[in-house]
Amino acid sequence: PGTGRITRDNFMDRSECTSRLLASAMHELRNALAVIRESVGLASDVARIQARGGDAAGNISKEMKDRTVEGLEDVQRQVSRASELADAVDFLGEAVAAGESSGQQCDLSRVTAVFSVLARRRARSFHMEFVSESSDEPVWCAKPVMDVFMDLLGVFDICSSAGGDVKVGMKAMRRKDGAGILLTLIAGGASKDIVVSALTGTPSIMPDAGGWCDRLMIWNKDDKKHFWLSLGTGQNA
Repeated sequence: PGTGRITRDNFMDRSECTSRLLASAMHELRNALAVIRESVGLASDVARIQARGGDAAGNISKEMKDRTVEGLEDVQRQVSRASELADAVDFLGEAVAAGESSGQQCDLSRVTAVFSVLARRRARSFHMEFVSESSDEPVWCAKPVMDVFMDLLGVFDICSSAGGDVKVGMKAMRRKDGAGILLTLIAGGASKDIVVSALTGTPSIMPDAGGWCDRLMIWNKDDKKHFWLSLGTGQNA
């Protein structure tokens, strides 16, 4: 992980961004499949015991039945989780294929929702969570999806390099100066103040701040929990 500075020709390119998000998603998908495999194995064991007539009295213990029900319910949850990850990876693939083709517009609401899924496993390793807050309507931005992913991953790197242990809300919005994402520190641990300093561009923490970071600003000088990531123009449909 880097220090949070993102430019197209320095520090992180689209390939690295794609690799990191994909690796995070695949790790979580493997975990979901492992839980499914374990739960299905338990259900198979119960089915075999039942086929043999149960125990000496012809019964299957209540504990075994309860574990089977819990296991099957967990399978349902993990299948939903895996489906969500598959949709997110598919969206990432489409974004990679689109590249920087002219005339692109992206819905920032959709992008933040997908980012929260793709980065979820990696965020947990830093005791972080990035949560997408729903918008009433699409928030269109004249910017390739991969560029937005790179910017959000830059914010991720700022928070993780400052110690992590925070929960960050992401809400796509539109202001008079254009579209962007409102970042909110919903909760934080001992490193929260350091994360705030990093997000405001304290030189000692971010010696290379500038360029990309110029678009990340405090929402209100009296409120250090909200930050605005400016992403340019675009019209709502």
